[in-house]
Amino acid sequence: MYEEDYSIPNPLWDIEEVPDWSERIASYTDEQKELYNDMVPKVKEFFGLLESKNGWEVIVDNKTDMIKIETKRSVRGNMMIRAEGPVDWPPIDVCRCMNYKPFQKDFDLNQDWSVTVQKPGANFIVIHKKTQKKYVVAARDFVVDLIMNREADGTVYNVASSTNCKAQVPLIKGVVRADTPIGG
Repeated sequence: MYEEDYSIPNPLWDIEEVPDWSERIASYTDEQKELYNDMVPKVKEFFGLLESKNGWEVIVDNKTDMIKIETKRSVRGNMMIRAEGPVDWPPIDVCRCMNYKPFQKDFDLNQDWSVTVQKPGANFIVIHKKTQKKYVVAARDFVVDLIMNREADGTVYNVASSTNCKAQVPLIKGVVRADTPIGG
């Protein structure tokens, strides 16, 4: 493993509200535009998957606590989950806590470590993350482009994908490099 470059500010702390990505990236370099132009359609695909009406199986529908959790298989065969319910804190603060390094292992028990490889622009980072080996299952690592945004209504989202990720991160002996077409 390599040491994280702390010269990159914590990119998950100051997530901006970007209402129009095309307007934002107009002044970016060609390299930055290429990265965003690969990721913005994935954000649209992600929301399309979440908003789809068919195929969802309700696994929790607690009207008293106003919590609803549903699952379904994606077109790629992966399990998806969507949930809704009240949260006592602003979504931006919840996102910050989930991504604050000292708290990450409490939130994600399988994570070994996570580092920010680069920050190409607003709300966009490249992450290298490794899971722990579990029994006979080898550790996995992921190198993904991650785009985040804070919507006007307070919603915070992040969408990750290894597809077209251009970061050159060496393979680690004994660790399987995982492919993440879309996640968030």
